[in-house]
Amino acid sequence: MAERKRAHMLKDYLVWHFYEKPRDLIRVTRFWLRALNNYFSISILLRTLFYPWHRDVSTYEKGIGISERLNAWANNLISRGIGTIARLVVVLIGAISMAAVFAAGIIVVIGWFFVPLFILLIIGIGARIL
Repeated sequence: MAERKRAHMLKDYLVWHFYEKPRDLIRVTRFWLRALNNYFSISILLRTLFYPWHRDVSTYEKGIGISERLNAWANNLISRGIGTIARLVVVLIGAISMAAVFAAGIIVVIGWFFVPLFILLIIGIGARIL
């Protein structure tokens, strides 16, 4: 009876360690990737990449001179340039953050499979020292 209980406990541990927990770790990694994507709003920033910065647009009325029109056009171009640069910086930081979380998730999941071997190795080293 006790032998059957130990076999059942071993089976439960193996299922937990090699199936359930890696699935949970992958789920947590996906959660963090979605959270970072939401935090940095990468899709929105890419859709509005060339929009003026803070919607700062210079307008002009009909009948004004060419210099005022060129001035408004240059201001709008500068505003779009600043907006593009600012959005690209945020997208880059977001992409780097997401890549770091993805890489960490892969390392943690792969490392999780080696935990039992690491524990056995530590026990073996401890037994050799004693």
